[in-house]
Amino acid sequence: MYEVQVIELTENISLNYLQLLQKNQAEEQLWSQEFFNKKKQRLLDCCEMGKSGLIQWGILHYRKES
Repeated sequence: MYEVQVIELTENISLNYLQLLQKNQAEEQLWSQEFFNKKKQRLLDCCEMGKSGLIQWGILHYRKES
């Protein structure tokens, strides 16, 4: 396989997790408060990891050699 293209999207990680958090807050009544609080904290942690560069995000496009 060979690399065709790599699209770096790391700067979008925080935005993505914040949007997920907003969606989850709208559905908060569907879960127990304990579950919601843990899920909210995980999303906030992922948002911070994205801001600090601990995780990266992108699209990897590869093609199989014939």
